[in-house]
Amino acid sequence: MARKYLESALKTDPNCIEVIFVMVQLNISEQKYEDAIEMLKGRINSDEKYADILHVHLGDIYLCLKQYSEAIIHYRKALLINPNHQGARQGLERVNKIVTPNHDDDDDEDGEEEDEEDDELDDELEDGDSYLNNDTFEDSSDLFNTSSIDDFDDSFN
Repeated sequence: MARKYLESALKTDPNCIEVIFVMVQLNISEQKYEDAIEMLKGRINSDEKYADILHVHLGDIYLCLKQYSEAIIHYRKALLINPNHQGARQGLERVNKIVTPNHDDDDDEDGEEEDEEDDELDDELEDGDSYLNNDTFEDSSDLFNTSSIDDFDDSFN
């Protein structure tokens, strides 16, 4: 039901970034990652205002798909646009923990806590798309009043 409303809204205004973000979220929830990637990539060059957020979302999707080099590229592009973007910094940290075999410091007093975080990240990535949930789109949900697909769908009822 939500897809029908989103597609209709995109026909009315194909540049509506809010609808695009919700449509991307819907595609991810339906495991249509390539569709989500194409939607985001299609907006990056034409919407500089949200380019950092678009790159972070791309990085998150590539991280979930275990395409780490692509994830790094998009997180770094987001940081070039906005050096203070926390989502991009956190994304790079997650990728580095995965691709760097010995990322733990011997001097680190919080080693156990980091190990638990690593285990949680591993579990999320093993589950595939569980990493890409509503929390992933926290930055973009601030752009509009709907924070999930269900809220978007409910707004039409």
